[in-house]
Formats: sequence, structure tokens, C-alpha cells
Amino acid sequence: MTDKLDIRLLTPADFPQMYRTFVDAFSQYSVKMELSKEAFLERMEGKINISYAHSVGVFHGEKLVGFIFNSINHYEGQKTAYNGGTGIIHDYWGRGLTAKMYEFVFPILKNDGIKRCVLEVITTNDRAIKAYHKTGFTQSKHYKCFMLKNGLSHKKAYLSIKLKTSNPENLSAYQPFATANPSMLDSYEQLPFNLKNETCFEALHHNEVIGYLIFQHKTGRISQMAVKPEYRKKGIGTNLLREAYNLSQNKSLTVLNIEKQETEMIYFFETNGFVNELDQFEMELRLGD
Repeated sequence: MTDKLDIRLLTPADFPQMYRTFVDAFSQYSVKMELSKEAFLERMEGKINISYAHSVGVFHGEKLVGFIFNSINHYEGQKTAYNGGTGIIHDYWGRGLTAKMYEFVFPILKNDGIKRCVLEVITTNDRAIKAYHKTGFTQSKHYKCFMLKNGLSHKKAYLSIKLKTSNPENLSAYQPFATANPSMLDSYEQLPFNLKNETCFEALHHNEVIGYLIFQHKTGRISQMAVKPEYRKKGIGTNLLREAYNLSQNKSLTVLNIEKQETEMIYFFETNGFVNELDQFEMELRLGD
């Protein structure tokens, strides 16, 4: 077979190959990424909201050997391409394919008015970080990621509260609750694409909403959570976590991408039994002003 590699945009017809290549590429990854085909489809169509018109594949003949899955949305006030996954099959490492895929897609992104590219990478993944640096990316944020390890604390709310399931039509209504900004994948603009796979509930005190939590009950992944600043340190957040734990399918909770400087939030999760499992860098590349 020829060694010629072709780069082109992906299409929905490529989905079966996308899944097989994803599984193959991430079998060499430092963190397990074991997703069923159904879960992969939910992630592509929901959490990531893949834009096939901006996502790239490398093909060796008919075989997909590398990919970049991009989502397009506004993030921090700019139209942004979010890289929801880069993968190269091991036999094709060392050929600079990440850079070549970005070189292919940059003109398409610029033509569509996209101002920057954003991605997340584990801080210990030196090979990937080096490849992104070569492509022109720079580190913009340092995130910490947590998993519940030792069981939730037994703190109780000091206030009389009730918890109510919610179906938010406008997530921006919760924005005043937060003092820390979510990463792009969990942002107020991006999260609505995945609401059918998320569970949302609110904490109420005298019929006033004073806190909320949104998470994926199948995986236990917390997407957003906040308590109004004046009601913090009263056990409200702990009660929200306990409800999420009770509703979680696998009795496990994770929270990703808390900025390193958000010490109050980090302390909250650590005192509730969460452990810092890994760190990630957000990296960005600006395409225009």
C-alpha cells in the first residue's frame, strides 16, 4: 500500500472510523479513555458538539489514522475553535501529523471568522505539549482535576434548604452565582448542547435559589456548580454534592478544570473527599484580532 497520507475534513459518514481510531489512538494514552460507541456518540454530538466542517482527519488509503475533533462556539467573548480530541494511531507517531492537520484547517477557521483555537492537555504529556508548541500554541491556564476518593464528608447544611430538580432554559441565569469561570467545554455557551445528558438541581432557601449543580449522572462528571457567595460555608455545597452522589449511576464524582488559583474552590472539594488526580494546561493559538 502507498505511504501517501491524505488530509481532509471529516463527515458524519466517517463516524464508525472515528470511533475505531479514537479507541486505537487512546489505547496508548496515560489516562484511560474507555468509551462505548454510544458514549462516544453522546460525547461527540453533545458535550463536544462536533463541527464536521472544522474537524480534520488523516487517511492512509481508506483508513483514518489521525484526527482533530473541533467544536465552534464563543468563549470569553471570542469565536473559538475548541479541540475536543486529538489522536494519532501509534504507528503514525513522529510524522508531525498534528501540525499538518492544523496547517490544513487554519485557513478554513480564519475564513469562518474564528479568532483562536483552544485545547486542553495533561501537564505530564510532554510529547503532545511539544507538538502543540511547534504548531504555535502557548499555555494560557493551569487547571486542576479532581475525583471523589474517600467518600463525602458528613457536614450538614446550617440553613433549612430543599433540593429541586431543574430544567434550565437559560444557564446564564446561574452566572451571578459563580466567582470562577468554567473552561470552554463547561461554559454557559457550550453546556446547553449537552443538557439532555445532564441532570440539574437547585438548592432553595425560603424559595430563593441559592445554589445549583449540573452533572452527568451516567459518569458522575460535574459540569457546573456554584453557591451564592453570601451563602457559602454553610454546608449548601456539600448537600448539593451528596445529592449528585446519590443520583450518580456509578457512585463516583469527578470535577475537571478548576483554575489553579481558585484556592477556595479547591479547598471545598478537598475537604469533601476529592483528590487532585491530574493537572491540565489550557493552550491557545490566536488566529486574528
